[in-house]
Amino acid sequence: MSDVLMIFQKLFFFVMLISVVVIVHEWGHFIVARLCGVRVEAFSLFFGKPLYKKKRGDTEWRIGTIPFGGYVKMVGQADGKHENYDEMTDEEKSVSFAHKPLAQRAAIVAAGPAMNFVLAFVIFSIMFMVGYPTTTTLIGDVTRDGAAWEAGLRPGDRVTAIDGDKVWRWDDMASIVEENPEKAMDFTVQRGDETRHVTVTPRLGLKKNIFQFEENAGLIGVSPDGFRPIAGVTGPQTAAAQAGLKTGDLFKSIDGKPVHAFADVERELLASPGPHKVTVERGGLARREADRQPTDVELTLPALPGATGIQDYGLERADLYVLEVVEGSPAEKAGLRAGDRFVTLNGEAPSGWEEFSGIVRQHPGEELSVVVRRDGETRTIGVTPEAAQEKDLLGETVEVGRLGVYPWISYSNPEMVNERHLNPFVAVWRGVELTGYWTVMTLKGFVYLFTGDVSVK
Repeated sequence: MSDVLMIFQKLFFFVMLISVVVIVHEWGHFIVARLCGVRVEAFSLFFGKPLYKKKRGDTEWRIGTIPFGGYVKMVGQADGKHENYDEMTDEEKSVSFAHKPLAQRAAIVAAGPAMNFVLAFVIFSIMFMVGYPTTTTLIGDVTRDGAAWEAGLRPGDRVTAIDGDKVWRWDDMASIVEENPEKAMDFTVQRGDETRHVTVTPRLGLKKNIFQFEENAGLIGVSPDGFRPIAGVTGPQTAAAQAGLKTGDLFKSIDGKPVHAFADVERELLASPGPHKVTVERGGLARREADRQPTDVELTLPALPGATGIQDYGLERADLYVLEVVEGSPAEKAGLRAGDRFVTLNGEAPSGWEEFSGIVRQHPGEELSVVVRRDGETRTIGVTPEAAQEKDLLGETVEVGRLGVYPWISYSNPEMVNERHLNPFVAVWRGVELTGYWTVMTLKGFVYLFTGDVSVK
């Protein structure tokens, strides 16, 4: 019953939202038509036979039976009662849409979309006055061997300026990077209590836009989404393994300080040589809820005075470790097991699960050579991803490859703040920026529809 109520609730709010948009849109037509001397015979919210109607002046105000859309009906429209303009009286012609100059007719037609533009601007401006959730420039993840990694940027760094210009919104930083491929830029970075300057040169690459089309852009390989601090233990003889850590353990605190992302683990372990008192949660990340039995375990990692990274402890991210193999899947048939660590795929070392799974998805029905590490030894396994059908973000059916494995992976949410501007001029300007962005995106969408690049489905 609750699911049914939720569906009706969502439907109700959807209808209300559409109603507001339609009222504003049609109000734009109505106002400009009246200013141009056109008689509006009817203004209707919703289609169908009127449930309610009342005439004021020349206009009949209606509420239709079909709760979707709306319209204005003007004298002289092609679908009006005077389709034969020769039968119109001189008085009717003077208030007829069809008999107005081209400029006035164009203004009436354009007034609807223009009012929706104004509505968006007003809503965005109010949002920035109340508070608009915004992703900050705190780096959650850095792709190994990417431009950012090679320049020295690491997860947990906060970018505060680029070429001396302050930046704190992720979208702004991403736009600067994308618009400046192959240009060396000075990044001012806050790392803990230290401020650093890092020279980063975005590489020219392909980036998918919101329509899933690839466009040339500058890329440095960073993401605001981090990884929850799940341990990947690289071998049985490592300091981590000897201390009792297991792959899949979720770090909760190090030396009494809470950790929320994998970057926090590296920062705390390298803050001092140790030993380090560690609290982890074990057994709480099973894929099925019924199998989850979380237990807190306290461990002590030994002192490693010369440690330069968590790899010296025998630790790494766990996203390339297999949590579970699906029964009857290509992975099970090929001999992959829970606990295996993917080392290479077709001779290339993936930087993480996203890259690994992306390659698999691109090769449905094609045999891949996978090297895994198991119990301290490596072995090569041939596996053929099964072809599967799924919908992409545009609703198109695409064929992708699947192995049938679940990795030890869980993402941490990006750092968000409420962007709020009490200065109305600043809020209005941000409203203009956001309205402009979505206007451009909408126009691009229409272009793609016109050219057939995007389906109308």
